[in-house]
Amino acid sequence: MKSISRKQTFRYLGSVMKFCDCNQTDLRKLLNVSESTITNRFSRHKDWTRQEMHKILDYLNIPKTDMSLAFPEDIHEEPERLYR
Repeated sequence: MKSISRKQTFRYLGSVMKFCDCNQTDLRKLLNVSESTITNRFSRHKDWTRQEMHKILDYLNIPKTDMSLAFPEDIHEEPERLYR
């Protein structure tokens, strides 16, 4: 898997969010979490849960095969195992 720098971590996700006219408030409502929870996820203080990642991928119509692009630092498994 290609190494992605910390600065680039949410570049892909951010691009898709922008294209879909989605913001962090939309994700907060989708996931039914607090503003601080979303802030902590995007600032890397807390990892996204697998359930959160899947909900966001579905909401933004991102293929599951692109999970490692959208959440590169939160994937701790081999990419091919994520889709079984």
